[in-house]
Amino acid sequence: MNKKKTSLGNLGKYAFTLPIFALLLLSSNAWSAQQETNTASTKATNIAEKPLAAPEIMPKFPGGEKALKAFISKNLQYPVSAAQSGIEGRVTVRFIIEKTGEVTDVKVVRGLSNTFDNEAVRVVKMFPKWIPGKQNGRKVSAYYTLPITFRLKK
Repeated sequence: MNKKKTSLGNLGKYAFTLPIFALLLLSSNAWSAQQETNTASTKATNIAEKPLAAPEIMPKFPGGEKALKAFISKNLQYPVSAAQSGIEGRVTVRFIIEKTGEVTDVKVVRGLSNTFDNEAVRVVKMFPKWIPGKQNGRKVSAYYTLPITFRLKK
């Protein structure tokens, strides 16, 4: 009973500060939500930038399969020592066709010998720009695996 009654002036202070506090709280939550959205979109972008193993539309060599085979047979040089020994076989090469159509990151997946492997990599690195693969209507980087057969002419 010895409490002082709150004056209208003090109530006015609360009435003024309460909406400001609520506004700050709401803007803080909105900022947090925006940061989470930015983080999620950054992760999605990073995932999209990785080469795909099987995009909806695979990359294509300019001119198609026949042109690819013709390019390889024209530029492939059979290793002399292997030809003299009568060695034949297949080298499987994996590489990335970038969004721009460039061939990068050429690696031998299954080799035969260093001379055959090096020749297969050399020819793949000579490829012209490809038509890039597509995912959801957008150009994407994609892996491409190609077997190159070394066969002696009889």
